[in-house]
Amino acid sequence: MPDLDDFVVPARRSLGPIKQARGEMTTGEAWKATIASARYGVYTIAGRVRAVGTDVHVGGYNLGSSTSAPSDLHGLARVEADAEGDTADRSRDDVAHGDVVSLGITYRPDEVITVSGVAAERSGFGHLIVGGWHVAHPAVHSVRLIARAGEHPLGAPAPLPALKTE
Repeated sequence: MPDLDDFVVPARRSLGPIKQARGEMTTGEAWKATIASARYGVYTIAGRVRAVGTDVHVGGYNLGSSTSAPSDLHGLARVEADAEGDTADRSRDDVAHGDVVSLGITYRPDEVITVSGVAAERSGFGHLIVGGWHVAHPAVHSVRLIARAGEHPLGAPAPLPALKTE
């Protein structure tokens, strides 16, 4: 289960530890990427490492090649295979904007990933999103509450704008 410290990143990232971690990754190992997104805030994706051409992915997130890293990637850490195994499942209806949650997601038939972060509401629709994933998506099989809005020091992203239907 993620710790609230997982969602605190320095204003300026250090590329050295990211490149070092990338050099230690092996396909099939469980790793966690910490991403600081202007749209979704800070969130983590934990899953198995997959090679896609010359790039490396964790839970569908492209970590780039051995010589480059996406600008929103702020950290990489190896995780134990059962490190995400908490039993505090919640109803999707029990999550609100600003709550810190962890989603168990069936990403591919043979892969389960965990996306954790502050839930953001899509304005006008009541949909909650964590790191780009809808909490109500059919692939989400578990929702774990880490901290309620107002009970943690993390800033919640502004509600996301409604999608245009024109």
